[in-house]
Amino acid sequence: MVPQTGSILMDRATLLEHRERWGREPTPTRARLAHLTGAEGALYDDLVEDVLGPAVRLEQKNASPGLGQALHWLRSGTDARRGGMEGRAE
Repeated sequence: MVPQTGSILMDRATLLEHRERWGREPTPTRARLAHLTGAEGALYDDLVEDVLGPAVRLEQKNASPGLGQALHWLRSGTDARRGGMEGRAE
């Protein structure tokens, strides 16, 4: 579960809440991620060390209904309530 630039990181509670939607990471990594917060780093370490299971992966779009669309709106700057681009950073 290596975050890409601009991605929103998963928290432990969300990951555990959606255990039935977990998949397996086909190419696990052990890359050092210095920019993570303490809680993010602890979760990442548990994922890398297979504490929660072998090669656990949860796609954010599968975390809960509508989350994939909400993440798209956040990344694109779209105001979901109006369907416009209000608040988009130039």
